Amino acid sequence: TASAERIAFGETRFNENCATCHGFAAASSFVVPDLRQTSAERLGAFEQIELRGALVAGGMPSFEGMLTKDEVAAIRDYVVSRAQAAWAEQEAGEKKTAEGPPAS
Repeated sequence: TASAERIAFGETRFNENCATCHGFAAASSFVVPDLRQTSAERLGAFEQIELRGALVAGGMPSFEGMLTKDEVAAIRDYVVSRAQAAWAEQEAGEKKTAEGPPAS
């Protein structure tokens, strides 16, 4: 797990470079991928996608020359933190639903 400082750095770079398409807090409207649902395999290829244009044929631009490897890694850490937060929110909602309404 990345430090809070690292995640904040990644969030800043994400908002500057990625949020226009992928949504703030990495929650897209599903016109483009919701990065909170990125597979472990894709997360492992984050640098190739961001800096080497691995998905340019699918419409994902390369950020080579705009972002450093460290910035891309921080963005990945931020995306992972958003995925973990979304999972926790979902789990909490399911637990609340399973418990039923409060007793009156």
